[in-house]
Amino acid sequence: MPCVEVETVAEAHLQCIKVAEAKNQRYLLVNCSKYFNEIAMPLHAEYGTKGWPVKDGLNPSEEGKGPAKIWQRTKSETVLGLKYAPDYNSVMLEMVAEMIDVGHLKIAPKTE
Repeated sequence: MPCVEVETVAEAHLQCIKVAEAKNQRYLLVNCSKYFNEIAMPLHAEYGTKGWPVKDGLNPSEEGKGPAKIWQRTKSETVLGLKYAPDYNSVMLEMVAEMIDVGHLKIAPKTE
């Protein structure tokens, strides 16, 4: 699954307005590609022990087959001057923490 941080998308929109060379161009904004199990593992490590219902991502049937796709983002970096976060797991964990802090994510009561 292609992943990108929302700040990069916002910056790309701004630069498309400001940079003349960007006019009438299309840009693919992708920080990295991850399989769902690669997304689940750091979330499970951070939140699974705190009562959040996050799978560990270790189900072999859910693992990706082969390497994740590598996207060409040179155009967005050179024309728009975008800089992508080097560690997307940190970005993802920060986003989830913020969603919890503002109340967008809540642990559902356990039903038995």
